[in-house]
Amino acid sequence: MCQHFTLHFHKFFIKTGAVKWSFNELKNYVLTRPLVYNNKLYFGAWDTYFYALNLEDGSLAWKWKNGKGNPKLSPASVWPVAADGKIFITAPDRYFTCLNAETGEVVWRTNKYKVRETVGLSEDGKTVYSKCMWDTVVAISTGEPISMEEPKTIWAAHADFGYEHNPAMPLEKDGILWVSTKNGLLLGMDAKTGKELWHLTTNQAVMGATTIHDGVAYIGGGDGRMFAIDIHTGEVKWAFSELKNYVLTRPLVYNDKLYFGTWDTHFYALNLADGSLVWKWNNGRSNPKLSPA
Repeated sequence: MCQHFTLHFHKFFIKTGAVKWSFNELKNYVLTRPLVYNNKLYFGAWDTYFYALNLEDGSLAWKWKNGKGNPKLSPASVWPVAADGKIFITAPDRYFTCLNAETGEVVWRTNKYKVRETVGLSEDGKTVYSKCMWDTVVAISTGEPISMEEPKTIWAAHADFGYEHNPAMPLEKDGILWVSTKNGLLLGMDAKTGKELWHLTTNQAVMGATTIHDGVAYIGGGDGRMFAIDIHTGEVKWAFSELKNYVLTRPLVYNDKLYFGTWDTHFYALNLADGSLVWKWNNGRSNPKLSPA
């Protein structure tokens, strides 16, 4: 399924390329990764709305608006997550919002923690996480809230990363919460308590999405390096430093190799074990704006 700049959302058959359905009621473009949950497709757009479509035919199940008319405050960059019949999102309006997955009604909504565009789900589905815009990471229960204005906070931990608006999502794996920031700070936190287990500072912002595989996080930095980091200890297993520009994509692990593109016009394949270059490919274009990034 994909969206493009004609403001349609399409569902394709991957074997034939045939369009199964097309939703054409969007008023602006989509950047987020859509979520499939309980036979519906969930996503936000830069038209101020968050949408739920019926997966089978693409018909609108419901759409929700945060009450703001400014498209810049749309719930459009966050990757939504779901648990216990609920959808969890954050947005530039600084609100953390929980919606009923079936009806779109608000279960709870709060700006207590001044979150922005990040949300992550625990492996057991009982906790959602978000980075706040100043120094804090928060963990909230996916269960019933105290009220519509107050969810059950499990912990809120000071993380000392300063002002933050990096849209990279927090990830939990093996009881470790992985957090990356625009200031180049990487954190490993105890997912149950919020206690910092380790931290690592890179040279520039770490804006890209992270892939975690066999206890190792793979992420590209704004300093032109791709990192492999042990999520339990913070040890840098290797760093590939031959990139000529930054990485935003989520790397792919496949057959003992790591695949990703960058804004330096190249697509790379590295050996997973030591980060050595296997090959790199260029599409014949020298313009970085045309990179497979």
